[in-house]
Amino acid sequence: MNEPRTPPEDVAENAASAASQLDAKVASLAHWRGKILASVHALIRAAVALNTSTTPQRTTT
Repeated sequence: MNEPRTPPEDVAENAASAASQLDAKVASLAHWRGKILASVHALIRAAVALNTSTTPQRTTT
């Protein structure tokens, strides 16, 4: 019997799908719009990668 997937797997899969859809849309845009949106998307990806890294989080006491 198939076990249901855990929510983090679903979230990661949906995020990857959304990212590839956005990449396709950006690639279809011409001129400056595509360049700007590609730059913004790259910044967002970098921020997400930093936020989800395995480095320990600081805690406040």
